Amino acid sequence: MHKPGGNVSGTRNSSPLKEQLALALSLVPGLKNIGVVLNMSESNSVYMLEKLQEAARNFAIEVKYKAVANSADIKLATETLADNVDAFFLLQDSTVASSLPSLIKSATKYKKPVISSYVEAVEIGALGGLAFDEYNIGIQTGKMALRVLEGASIGNMDVEDPEKIDLVINQKQAKELGIKIPEDIIKKANLIY
Repeated sequence: MHKPGGNVSGTRNSSPLKEQLALALSLVPGLKNIGVVLNMSESNSVYMLEKLQEAARNFAIEVKYKAVANSADIKLATETLADNVDAFFLLQDSTVASSLPSLIKSATKYKKPVISSYVEAVEIGALGGLAFDEYNIGIQTGKMALRVLEGASIGNMDVEDPEKIDLVINQKQAKELGIKIPEDIIKKANLIY
């Protein structure tokens, strides 16, 4: 990640997992376990699951997961986990993202909040999260490309995490789930739906 060398560098859409879990505990008092639906053939998802499990140990939260092969499996996987988790956590999984409304609808049916790391998910029904905006990551990547065009060596440029991460809350979803979002979180929120 630090000066990767060669012709490689860029940005990544990584989520601050410890901060996400602390937020989840604030939004869902008594949170003891969290569910994750993912496609195990996506190496990024497997890596993020491992990092989430590591971070969750610091909060005494158990991570339960269900693997899916394609987007058609997401509804069943969500409903299978729903009775055994207090909330769901979204990784940056392409398969899940392709059927996100299905996951959110199923989680809502079981009154389980969804914590997300991207704005679009909160906008369509996740309860909240510390989210990055892909558009802003694109701008950040463009700035790196400009530095290369101006003569900088890309191999000497650190891989960058998102410069801007917003606290995003969905009040409508909170009401639907019967969750009262603490006032201090509302005051800190960058976006409220």
